[in-house]
Amino acid sequence: MNTPAPATVIRFTVLGTARPQGNKRHVGRGVMLELPSLKPWRQAVSYCAREAYRGDLLDGPIALRLRIFVPRPRSHFGKRGLKPGAPVLPHRRAQGDTSKMLRGIEDALTGIVWTDDKRVVSTDVVIVYGEPARAEIEIRDLEQALVALIEPAARPQKSLAFA
Repeated sequence: MNTPAPATVIRFTVLGTARPQGNKRHVGRGVMLELPSLKPWRQAVSYCAREAYRGDLLDGPIALRLRIFVPRPRSHFGKRGLKPGAPVLPHRRAQGDTSKMLRGIEDALTGIVWTDDKRVVSTDVVIVYGEPARAEIEIRDLEQALVALIEPAARPQKSLAFA
């Protein structure tokens, strides 16, 4: 009996403050610039991905799950610890929304985990307060996951005949 191959699931954590990939700035003569702080962050994501995954580039549908942890600002703390009115989630942050955080990580993983970030068909991104600052990344190959789900159902079942 053939058992389907387990779905590829890649999990890793990147320590550091996640940086958003904003819009590139045109400075003339066809030159486009990105934020200087983005390059070290993307290099850290790429390095951790290489350490976690050394297989072939994924070329089918992919699900990407991100948990981005950011430190609380000092203004959230008083003499007795966390202020009662401090927000639970970082919804008023000035730097980077979920889509820009996602864009930087997707681009950093292109050519290391997948062939093109167009392969990402499902995303789940949450930014929460937490220490140390980090991004927890989970990647699933949906094609293998679907084959694992569908193949057992496609096998003929033994029928019971009642007389």
